This record gives sequence, structure tokens and C-alpha cells, in this order.
Amino acid sequence: IEQHFLADLNDLGLLSFTPSRTVEGKRITSYDDRFMLQLAERTDGVIVTNDQLRDIFAESQAWQNIIKDRVLQFTFVGDIFMVPDDPLGRNGPLLDQFLTKNSLPKFKTKGHSFAGRKSPHTSQSPPRPSAQTEVLNLRDRKPGGHKGKEEPELRSHRETERLRNELLSIFPQQDTKVDFVLHREPCLKDLNKLSDLMINLKF
Repeated sequence: IEQHFLADLNDLGLLSFTPSRTVEGKRITSYDDRFMLQLAERTDGVIVTNDQLRDIFAESQAWQNIIKDRVLQFTFVGDIFMVPDDPLGRNGPLLDQFLTKNSLPKFKTKGHSFAGRKSPHTSQSPPRPSAQTEVLNLRDRKPGGHKGKEEPELRSHRETERLRNELLSIFPQQDTKVDFVLHREPCLKDLNKLSDLMINLKF
């Protein structure tokens, strides 16, 4: 991935870098998979990844449940980003239901630290992160990024594909920007407003 794309997403508050440091010339980097799982646990999020996460599956019962029930795999067909309509298999929920807050399994946990041990800070609700890496937090999203008590209606997969095709007819050869805007605004259905976002997006 081009580094400047990651920097732009970070500036927009849509991506966070895991911390790292250099000690005596040696690079020390925190394990990003643990960050993703902890964030998904705290925010009732869905993790978008093709990683099997086998190496940390046994660290926490809550994480086992997330890995089994709240991981969304993806693929690229040319420049088209695609996710399955049946993320949990042919007998599981369809994508729209899978991404709905009320359909996500609720797990009672006792807290989790990065090292897989019980956290001593269990009485207070942790602050909600303002940005996420590969975690979809759909609980309180509203068009434009505002939060409220009422849940917005998410676009269907078919409607998103229709809007994508219409945006590409207006902005040809800008697949990356179109996909970025549609992903950032999962509830927005107004073609004119989406076009304005495309025009104003500094990519």
C-alpha cells in the first residue's frame, strides 16, 4: 500500500497506526491483531480481515467468539472490493443483517488486556476510539460521521453497487476514491451528496 494513502486515512481519523518504538537500533512493534480484537470487543465491531487469527485464538473466550462470529473476509476482483453476502456461511445471516448492531452476538466479558490477562480496570467503560484500523464500528454511525440515539438505515449491497456504478460514470478511473467514500458513508444514498464528497475529498 502506498504510504501516503495510509497517512491520508490517518489524518481523516479513519485509520490508526499501532504504536512502535526503536530501542538501541531495534524496532519494537506492538502486535496489531491484538489491537483489532480488543477494539472489536470494546465497540461491538466487525473485523475486516482474511487473517485466520489462529495464533491468538486461545488467549480469550471473548476473542474466540469474535473470531468465530464477527470476522468479515474480503477479496478483490480487479479493482472491485468485494465481501461475501453470507459472511458466516450459506446457513448464516446475510451481509446486511450481519452488519446490523442487533444481530451481533453479545458476550459478557471480564475485561481483557493486550497480554491476554484479565484487566484490573473493569468497572469503568473504556473511552470509544475515534478511529479504527480494519474494525467496522456500526453501533452509532450516522451519515456524515455524527452519532445519535437512533440507528440509521444502512444501504443494501445492491444499492451500494448501483451508487458505485453511477459515481464511476461521473468520476471515471477513480475507483479508490469512490470505494473510500462509499465505505465512509455506509448510510448515505443521495447521489448528489456523494458526488460533493468526491469533489471535496483530498486524496
